[in-house]
Amino acid sequence: MFSTKGKLQDLAILLLIFYAFRIPPYLSLLLEQNIGMAPLPYMVEITLAFPVAMILAIAALEKRLKLPYFIPFLFTELLFLFFESQLFRPGNIPDLTYPYGILILYSIFIALVNYGYQAEDRHKISTYAIFSVLFLSVTMYLGYFGVLNVSLESSDFSFTELASTRPIGNIIHTNGLSFACCMGIYLLIFAQISGVSPKKEKTFWFQVISFYSIIVINSSLGGFIIAGIGVGAYLIHTWKSRRVLANFVIIYVVLFFLIVLIFPSDLPFLEKFYMYNRMGEEGQFTSRFRQIYVTWVNFIHHPWFGVGYYNAARSVLAGYTRSNFHYTQILAANGIFYFAVYIYFFRMMFGFNLKNLKLFLCMTIGFGALMFYNWV
Repeated sequence: MFSTKGKLQDLAILLLIFYAFRIPPYLSLLLEQNIGMAPLPYMVEITLAFPVAMILAIAALEKRLKLPYFIPFLFTELLFLFFESQLFRPGNIPDLTYPYGILILYSIFIALVNYGYQAEDRHKISTYAIFSVLFLSVTMYLGYFGVLNVSLESSDFSFTELASTRPIGNIIHTNGLSFACCMGIYLLIFAQISGVSPKKEKTFWFQVISFYSIIVINSSLGGFIIAGIGVGAYLIHTWKSRRVLANFVIIYVVLFFLIVLIFPSDLPFLEKFYMYNRMGEEGQFTSRFRQIYVTWVNFIHHPWFGVGYYNAARSVLAGYTRSNFHYTQILAANGIFYFAVYIYFFRMMFGFNLKNLKLFLCMTIGFGALMFYNWV
């Protein structure tokens, strides 16, 4: 099926995609909970370090090694480490979660770049990614219906109430799974629109609905909003290619879907996970605002160099240690100067063509929806 790349590189990119979707720790826990298998060792080394090293080594041997944006990456990392150091901030408790995450992100980025970005390469990467999301979704469906144990709390299958009316297993981070499903939906849409390995309409919608249903079961509001924007944009983009009756049915189904999920219902089956319950959870409209508030207060008091990542959300309101709203967390951690460096680095890596109005509007609406979700 794929002939232009070596089998070792194909294996490396597959392992890397598995790592990006957090399949190794999930699979390890799944096997441990269901058949008593010992945790799989060296998962980070096998699925991240080895694939990245292999792809870069092959690219170097073939004299085509590329390290785009390496200087901005290195500067962003070293500056954060300096701001967290005892030399700059005596008595500070270093928190290196952020630079570790950036290191992983950049490692995956350069591995993908050196693997290739031709149509065939993108098709292969997209196929592996969609397969990964399908694996996560299918196993979670099996857990939801009691076939697999997806809970760490009991050997018998039972959903763990991570939040009121969220009947899910806690073997994987539920919001992480929902955003993986978001990624799967967007990859399906991209493949369908671009013509790179498009699927039959029924197969496409079956997979989209399967991924979206996982988001609904998890009651993940952020994933629900962002995936909804992608599906809505696709429906608008393909509006003229469908019959009037098909469009009418789609509108009816979408409206029914939203009404049932967002507004209260007396149906016992829906009581477990309809979105209204998530909207009504205690703290849903206050906790995130307070996270933003505490980091904003620390930023206002220390605008230039912040108070350190560990202290970014502390010392303002009791019980708050971090902010889900990443941007105020960074502002409070290391101030406006580092924030500018951070935005510049990500703008270079993930910048887009502002002249493409549709892309600009989609990204603005999607980003705006995510910001609103994190605000409330």
